[in-house]
Amino acid sequence: MYDPAKKIKFLLVFIVAGIVLKSLDLLEYMVYGLMAYLAWIAINMVIVGIRLLVGQIKSASSEKQYSANQAMLHEKLAKDMQELRKYKDAVPKEQQEQVSELEADISNFQSRNKNDNA
Repeated sequence: MYDPAKKIKFLLVFIVAGIVLKSLDLLEYMVYGLMAYLAWIAINMVIVGIRLLVGQIKSASSEKQYSANQAMLHEKLAKDMQELRKYKDAVPKEQQEQVSELEADISNFQSRNKNDNA
């Protein structure tokens, strides 16, 4: 990935090379090399920008999928809650307390998720 120390070393090499080339009257080639290096940096910046954009698109897609899954879960819980209430009276008296606890747990879960989504 991006290593600032390497970039600084590379620029120092360019400066030293510039001094040497200046003394040999070849500074013109140093300028061409520097322009090529700046073009390389620009190309890398474009590539990084594209990667970030693709990452944001994937992130938005997974958020939509998460919301869809969340909505499906709420629908299923609502149906289960209706069914639980429908058959609650058919449960033997000894297990009525367990059914009530289950009903309370589902209600708490639904209200907690609604608060989280709000």
